[in-house]
Amino acid sequence: MPARSSLLVCTLLGILVLAACDRRPPAPRRPRAIVDLSPLLDERTLELQYGRKAATFFGLDLRLEAEPVVPEDPLRTYGFAYYRLLSHAGAHLDAPSRLLKNGARPAEVPLERLFGWTRVLDLRWHDRNSPITVTDLENYRVRENEIIVLHVGYEPPADDEWPRYAYLSEPAAHWLAEKNIRALATDMPSISDLRTSAEEMEKGSPPQKIWPAHLPFFERGIPVLEGLVHLEQLIGERRIYLAAFPLAVLDRSGAPVRAVALLYD
Repeated sequence: MPARSSLLVCTLLGILVLAACDRRPPAPRRPRAIVDLSPLLDERTLELQYGRKAATFFGLDLRLEAEPVVPEDPLRTYGFAYYRLLSHAGAHLDAPSRLLKNGARPAEVPLERLFGWTRVLDLRWHDRNSPITVTDLENYRVRENEIIVLHVGYEPPADDEWPRYAYLSEPAAHWLAEKNIRALATDMPSISDLRTSAEEMEKGSPPQKIWPAHLPFFERGIPVLEGLVHLEQLIGERRIYLAAFPLAVLDRSGAPVRAVALLYD
């Protein structure tokens, strides 16, 4: 065999041996599209999310500020800034520790709970003055270990009104939590009705009465993601992979997330 042919055969054999020994998993397939599910955090975010009436009741400052850091020597300005953000501003994680003494804080929620195959339940047909019931949810397929997205078509309230949307009833929350879903996500500002929550606060009710839809998920370690946007772009998609990771803070209440949906053919 000529020397050049022998060299070529040896090279090919070497490549085949290396390929056979390489046991790395294949690179993940690129999605067809990526949909950003997080609203822009600016001076109008909280007004669009909660409205002025709810913000006033809950004592929320509607300003989301970025304060530049100004050193004593102006020549040492490096472009730093302090961000002043609400824990539940825009797309956010509602942490179990907000209601449970030993519940996970945002930095303690297992990250594997916050990404996975996703099913969107289109509930835009539901009226905005009554809760989502178990009967409503039974019309949809819900599988264990999926991220379930409740899309109600949330719209910001007028200045003098409470937010109105199809919120999750307590029995429906228990029904969903018992399905052992990976996480619950929604465009609602809260899966409980904010007006009812305010009324229960004024009565001095315990937390389980104020936030009745949250507790069933928190008790099972199921993360709740609220305040998502652009969910209409997911309707009709068959293969959706959602990821939403919070800031790694140890505050007990919650944290903003950057939520995205990866769309596959």
